[in-house]
Amino acid sequence: MNENKNSLDLSGYGTYCGGEFYKVNISGKCSVSGNIDCDRFDVSGMGKVNGDVNSKNLSV
Repeated sequence: MNENKNSLDLSGYGTYCGGEFYKVNISGKCSVSGNIDCDRFDVSGMGKVNGDVNSKNLSV
């Protein structure tokens, strides 16, 4: 785990800006505006990214 990066947990309904994270977890109906750079990207439900996703691991 990279101690220098925060994780992003989105649940329910909403939007968030992109960025650099250790882990991104989307649960529910959420969207991200901007690019995502992360080590792990997980989606459970309906997730939308309006930008590029760069991830080492991806689970949808």
